[in-house]
Amino acid sequence: MSTGWSWDTIDREMDLMRLAALNHYWDRHPPLHLMVQSYLGIKPVSRSSISRQREADNTERDVQEFAEMFTAAGGISA
Repeated sequence: MSTGWSWDTIDREMDLMRLAALNHYWDRHPPLHLMVQSYLGIKPVSRSSISRQREADNTERDVQEFAEMFTAAGGISA
C-alpha cells in the first residue's frame, strides 16, 4: 500500500532483506497515511473469520454471476 507497487512488482522485486530495510526505514519515517491515521486516532477494524468467509463466498458468487451476465450480453467465455 505504501509503495504504490503492484503485487506482481512486489513478487518479482521484494525479498526478505529488502523488506527488512524498508521496514527499518518506515520505523524512522512512517508513511503519511499511517501518521494521519495515528494523529486522528483511527484504529484498524478487526474483522471476524465469519465475515471473511462470507466475503469469500460472495466473491465466488459474484464472479459466477458476472460470467453469466457477460455471456448473456454476447461476451465469449473461455
